[in-house]
Amino acid sequence: MPIDTIGCYLSAGINQISDHETTITISPNPFTTTTTLTLQGTYHNPSLFIYNLLGQEVETFHGTSLPNQQITINRNNLPSGMYFYKLIDENQEMISIGKMIME
Repeated sequence: MPIDTIGCYLSAGINQISDHETTITISPNPFTTTTTLTLQGTYHNPSLFIYNLLGQEVETFHGTSLPNQQITINRNNLPSGMYFYKLIDENQEMISIGKMIME
């Protein structure tokens, strides 16, 4: 999924964010080695995609069920900087988008 230079997701082929209330927290943010994304609500087979500022997908997480509705994100070898995430459900419906900073 491409993003433009200010981090807004382009609309081609993307469903709108669902009408139900979604609460996503990322802690800590900024982070150095790992961070945890916590999702409030019930979602089936959510997928998390992480993009750099060039819109390149750098990490992907797929889960049939998330323990405690959490995804642990490891920095691995990614350079410091700002990244964007997109969380979608199994129907390709957008749950949430946001940004995170790796120090």
